[in-house]
Amino acid sequence: VSQSRYQALGYTGSIGYTGSVGFVGSRGYAGSKGDKGDLGYTGSTGNIAYFDRLIDFDTPETYSAGGGVTVTDASSISGLYSTGFQKVARFGNTLLNRNVQSRRKRVLTNYDKIYFQFNKAGSGIWGETPDAFEDIQLEYSTDGSSWVNFYSVNASAYPSNVWTTATAVIPSLAKVAEGAYIRFTQDQNSGSDTDNWVVTIPTIDVVGYVVIVTG
Repeated sequence: VSQSRYQALGYTGSIGYTGSVGFVGSRGYAGSKGDKGDLGYTGSTGNIAYFDRLIDFDTPETYSAGGGVTVTDASSISGLYSTGFQKVARFGNTLLNRNVQSRRKRVLTNYDKIYFQFNKAGSGIWGETPDAFEDIQLEYSTDGSSWVNFYSVNASAYPSNVWTTATAVIPSLAKVAEGAYIRFTQDQNSGSDTDNWVVTIPTIDVVGYVVIVTG
């Protein structure tokens, strides 16, 4: 499939999506990272959505992980049913610092939702089962120190060793001009090597971005 042209619907204007912020520039969002290539295109009609990695577990410089989280290949977790995801964030190494966050702010003004998949551990399958309230949260921060929870994965609501797709609506207060940090965190747990989760790379969709393809 070849791309004949892009319709950016105004995103090549003053907000600089093809300008100084480098969304199709030095960071490679339309280039070497492949976010406009094999990673993100879905559909078969020719008008398809564009998805971008918010925290790229394949690229260490895009994230920082606390001591309670390990970014690893899904296939390296014994007993975890893998659906083909290469890198996941595994929660549960230590009691404290169970979080993984973006290293830099992302301007979310023209984004609508965040997508990721998660899997809860089950005793005798892989890891140790999280108890009630030992949930995973998705949070944002505009200053890197004060965090706001805007999506929770309830430990009591999902079976173990099953992949589930989450869709989190980005709150309007996170869509500030200077951008926001995003992180996954687990505030409560029973101790080291307990209450395990894995999450996949979170992606974001660009509102109104249309790609025309031919061939």
